[in-house]
Amino acid sequence: MDLTILICTHNSATRLPDTLQHLRKQKNAEKISWEVLIVDYMSSDDTQNVVETAWSDYTVPLHVIHETKPGKTPALETGLRAARGTAICIVDDDNWIHEEYVFVAHTTMQEHPDVGVIGAHGEAHCEIEPPFWFAEHSGTYAVGSQGSKQGYVDDKKRLCFWGAGSVIRKDAWLKAKMRGFVPRLNPTRGAESVQIKKGFTAGEDGELCYAIQIVGYRLWYEPCLKYKHYIPKTRLSEKFITDAVHSSAAAAPMMRIYLAEITPRSFLGLSRKVIYENWYLHFLYIVLCFPRALVKSDFKESSNKLLRIATVKHGYSAQMKAMLDLHKSFNGLVRSIRSLKIKSVEESISSKRKY
Repeated sequence: MDLTILICTHNSATRLPDTLQHLRKQKNAEKISWEVLIVDYMSSDDTQNVVETAWSDYTVPLHVIHETKPGKTPALETGLRAARGTAICIVDDDNWIHEEYVFVAHTTMQEHPDVGVIGAHGEAHCEIEPPFWFAEHSGTYAVGSQGSKQGYVDDKKRLCFWGAGSVIRKDAWLKAKMRGFVPRLNPTRGAESVQIKKGFTAGEDGELCYAIQIVGYRLWYEPCLKYKHYIPKTRLSEKFITDAVHSSAAAAPMMRIYLAEITPRSFLGLSRKVIYENWYLHFLYIVLCFPRALVKSDFKESSNKLLRIATVKHGYSAQMKAMLDLHKSFNGLVRSIRSLKIKSVEESISSKRKY
C-alpha cells in the first residue's frame, strides 16, 4: 500500500467526525492506494461507534486498533508497526487536512527516496477569536511555517518537525528500530486535553525525527502539505502556553544529545558533542544560557512580555530538573543514542566492502 493515514486518539469522539470528514474530501488520490488507521489509546468515550458511523459509506479502508498503554508514544509505535503504507501520515485527531494532502504526501515521498520525514504547514482554526499574543506563540500549537522554503532542511539549529501533519517513511522508522531505537519521550494530557499529565513529557516528534536522521535519512519541508489545526478555547490561555513550554523544555537535554550525533563534523558539531554528552558541562550550559535568554526576552519586542519571560523561566527550570533526574542514567542514555550512529557507520562500511 502506498500510504497510511495514522490517527492516534484518546477520548476524542467529539473531534473525530470533522477530522474524518476532511479525509473524505481528498482530490487526485484515485490512483493512490491508501488507508486510514486509528489507534485508540485507553478511550472511555464513544470513539469506536463515532468512527464507524463517520466512515461507513466510504470506500477507502479504515481500521481501528486499541492500545492499552497510556500516552501517545506507545500508540504511535503500535500504529507505525501496523501501518501497511510505505509512507505514514501522522494526522492528529484535531487536524483537518487539505484536500490534496494525500496526493502531495505520496508524490513528495516518491520523488525523494532519501527523505525520511516530511514536515507540513499548519494553519489555525480557533474556536474563538485568538488572544493578541497568539501569533507570537503559534509554533506551540503546531501552526505556521517550518522552513524558509520548500526542500531539504539544512538549518543546523532545528533539524526536526512537529508531528502534526508530518509524513514518515516506514523503511526509515524500521531501520531506526532495527538499530535499537527506543523512544523515551511520551506525552499525554489530562482533562480537556489542556495540561500534560505529571510524569509524561512531550518531544516525541523531535526524537523520532532525530533517530531517523541518525540512521541516514534527510528531512524535507513541504509548504504545499497543509492542514488546519482546530484549537478549542480551553487551549487559548497563557496557562496552556507555559505548560506546553515546560513539557517540551523537559525533553530539550535529551534532544541535544541526539542533535550532537546528527551535526556534521564541524566546529559546531564537535562543540555540541563535547558539551551535550557530558552531564556537568551540559548542566552548566543550561545554567549559563538562562540569564542571557532572560535579558534577551526582556529587551525583545513582544506582544506579551510577561508571558515571554514566563516561558523562558518555565523552560529553563524544566531543563534543569530534567538534567537532575537524568544524572544517574545520563551516560547510558548517551551511549544508547550514540550506538545508533555507530551501527549506521558500521553498516555503511560493510555495504561498501560488499560491493
